[in-house]
Amino acid sequence: MESRSGRTIFTNGCFSLMHSGHYNLFSFCHDLCGNSGKVVVAIDSSKKIKETKGDIKNLFSEEERANQILSLKRYENGIAKQLVHEVHVFDTNEELFELINHMKPDVIVKGSDWKNQYVIGSTFFPVKYFEVENEMSSTKIIERIRGKLI
Repeated sequence: MESRSGRTIFTNGCFSLMHSGHYNLFSFCHDLCGNSGKVVVAIDSSKKIKETKGDIKNLFSEEERANQILSLKRYENGIAKQLVHEVHVFDTNEELFELINHMKPDVIVKGSDWKNQYVIGSTFFPVKYFEVENEMSSTKIIERIRGKLI
């Protein structure tokens, strides 16, 4: 399904501590949307993160995480290309489903670690998996920092 302005690519997650894996995911999404499309990212609210992952993952506010994501660019032939065009915050899986249904993405992108799990919205929209290469994660970074501090 082609939108008026090109393909819409959708992904979501906590993105509690930005790292190269996140950048590579957004870059992958950007490649899928094409020059006239858009990448839409939904982030878990701070409340949802606290409920599902605990306070340790609440390192940055929703606004800080959204701004970090929106600031990401990739340079092609000396020209800065915006990787993500919109960021939305959701509190519940129901809100996430409503957002996906409203956006009507051409593709939902998830990391390959989601291959054997249910992906919200996959009943109505195709899912493409981004191959997670180095298994970098916010949790591993936090554990590394903790190890250095102890």
